[in-house]
Amino acid sequence: ACVARGCALPAEAAAAAPPEAAEWCPELGSWLHLEKRFGPEGYHVVCLQETKKLSYKAWLFRNASTEGQRVELKAGRKWKTFRTELQTRLGFQPSSRWELHPWMLFDSSGRMLTSLQDALHSRLLLVFEGGEFQYPAVHIGFRREVDLGLPEPVVLRTVALRPTAFVVDGLLSLEDARALKMMAKPLLSSSQVKQMDGQSTANSDGIRSSSSAPLPAADTLVQTMLNRTSGLLRLQGRQEAVQVLRYKRGQQYQAHW
Repeated sequence: ACVARGCALPAEAAAAAPPEAAEWCPELGSWLHLEKRFGPEGYHVVCLQETKKLSYKAWLFRNASTEGQRVELKAGRKWKTFRTELQTRLGFQPSSRWELHPWMLFDSSGRMLTSLQDALHSRLLLVFEGGEFQYPAVHIGFRREVDLGLPEPVVLRTVALRPTAFVVDGLLSLEDARALKMMAKPLLSSSQVKQMDGQSTANSDGIRSSSSAPLPAADTLVQTMLNRTSGLLRLQGRQEAVQVLRYKRGQQYQAHW
């Protein structure tokens, strides 16, 4: 079963990609960007089909655009050669922006692909120049079901494209959410702003006026949330400490990067 299932309407999925590519990879329409003016760089989609001549037919969708290109990859049986050929055809170069994380291939469940056999078995390949799996926005209102082994799938709803933002339904029960709020309430204090010298100050020049509460990592409920979040995002063991943020009407955190 597919772990991350797209829930686009059948008509949307059918119109999202060339018919041949959609026949090879039925999930394809759920991984392309249907918003014509939205195509973030660094994420590409490949639909792969093996031939009998040590070459591969493929549909390439640069920046996850619905306008694909049909090509033949003459990569033999070597994974390194296949990666080099794929990178050349997609037309991107390793960038210092991503120097800590070389580009990687994933399947639609978020599993990293590390061999040609894995790629051929998956057929639908997701290329991330930054080396980390991410869910594409697809379009405003898109719903994606993700199976985390809970009674019901977790649902990601796209609510914004720039920046990409999702609402996650079903990650915690209403009772769990209330328990986290109760846990956080006595711990709330003015949110900090970290300066360039590493020092933290509260509400510096009105940049940040919210309240924050760090939650105890050893708490069972906090651990449950961390585990589910890790499973949802396909994280490889790297997570920040959990905080609850409170914004009252009129409070803010100004744009920062």
